[in-house]
Amino acid sequence: MADFTDNIREAVALNNYLITTHAISRMASRHVLEEDLLRVILEGEVIEIKPEARPFPKCLFMMPIEPNEPLYAVCGYGQGRAS
Repeated sequence: MADFTDNIREAVALNNYLITTHAISRMASRHVLEEDLLRVILEGEVIEIKPEARPFPKCLFMMPIEPNEPLYAVCGYGQGRAS
């Protein structure tokens, strides 16, 4: 079985993703740009994988955006969409 993190990255590369309203709110309060979030997902390190998570499997990506300032992104994948 292929690693679903590859599916997440492919969906993001194809602009087939959903950012939840909760995530948008957190991004705004932390001044995180969507382009930085997408960069973390596409280029970052996979820190944790939880294939048993419900309702969808999820994983945690991390990448420094600024020196000494890592950005973390939790992503779920299911029904053909990353979120």
